[in-house]
Amino acid sequence: MSDWPPKFWTEGFNGRMFLSEGEWFVFQRRQAVRYTDQSLKAQQCDVCGQPGAEGNPLQLAHLISFYHGVHFLGLTPEYLDGPENLKTAHRQNCNKKVELGFTEALLYIRARNVRTLPPFLPKAVLEEWSKLL
Repeated sequence: MSDWPPKFWTEGFNGRMFLSEGEWFVFQRRQAVRYTDQSLKAQQCDVCGQPGAEGNPLQLAHLISFYHGVHFLGLTPEYLDGPENLKTAHRQNCNKKVELGFTEALLYIRARNVRTLPPFLPKAVLEEWSKLL
């Protein structure tokens, strides 16, 4: 039996899309951990439509990369690992085709009716965002 006190914190981000400033600063020092729900994986690739193959299995691929989404856009790990940001793709070739570039990622967020980004994000991100509005 453990002598640790009972759990006092909540897990997750309560469905928030963006990190708080404090959370964001913490993740600048240490990458957040991914917890993708493997039940979201489809039976065929969203890129080429083919099933997985030996040596080239299907996996969940992030539209907005996990690393860039946290560090540059302040997105929560919960959002990045959620169904809206995941596609099924082959490990080889198809996976990289799913990932959005910087401007594409901003446009994708904008298409989700986001009108403002957190003000603590890097200046270059906020400047590019303002150009898209």
